[in-house]
Amino acid sequence: GLLLLFNNNSPLRIPASIAGYLSFLLTLSRTMWASWFFGLASLTSSLKPKIQMRIIISILVMAMCIVPLTTIEPFSEVIGSRLATFSDLGNDHSAEVRQQIYEESLGKALSMALGNGIGNTFTIEQGEIRSVVIDSGILDMFFTLGWFGTLPYMCGLLLLVYSVFQYPEIRRDSFMSTARAIGLSNLIGLPIGSAMLGVGGCYIWGFLGLTMAAHKYHQHQNKLSSEMESIAEVKTAKDKNYENFLINGTD
Repeated sequence: GLLLLFNNNSPLRIPASIAGYLSFLLTLSRTMWASWFFGLASLTSSLKPKIQMRIIISILVMAMCIVPLTTIEPFSEVIGSRLATFSDLGNDHSAEVRQQIYEESLGKALSMALGNGIGNTFTIEQGEIRSVVIDSGILDMFFTLGWFGTLPYMCGLLLLVYSVFQYPEIRRDSFMSTARAIGLSNLIGLPIGSAMLGVGGCYIWGFLGLTMAAHKYHQHQNKLSSEMESIAEVKTAKDKNYENFLINGTD
């Protein structure tokens, strides 16, 4: 949503951006911060220089409005403490928990050929069903889909990602580029979050689907333009032949 504001020319864009990015800085999810930076890099690198400059100017204006607010309480303490964790990743509890989840669950997940079915993240040990806490989209796929489901699922997803990088209209259609950036930015969160389920899954499939739909729209428009040009050429040729007929008939 914050990336979509770069494509909005409404006068409410600035106050909406200030409120949105200030709330974004207060979030405790550093994964979302990393995803936003990745999405912004993907967005700016795929556009024409003129549109890139417009986005950079928008970022500078928003920074001038937001940075002063982050220095006052109660924002400064929360934001400062969260930013400090980037310089002390060795004592990061959340990173340790994720590492422990991978150590405990990776072997079990990779040993499942058929999976337990969507929504069922559990293992059977000594005849008892034990639930598994999963904070990883990769582990979640193996637990629910197994090898036979994960391989075609991932192949289809990779083909989709490859295809959205082949669309030439990206550079001139800023909304199309933004939709692709949002889908990809949520996709990189798979190793540390179940980004394919719930709202995250809606973002990935929804915005990548919008990118494909925009490509089809441009293809249809180009086809219509070609047909209209052909019709215009035929009409011009007929008019010219009719004029020649009138001239020759008069003579």
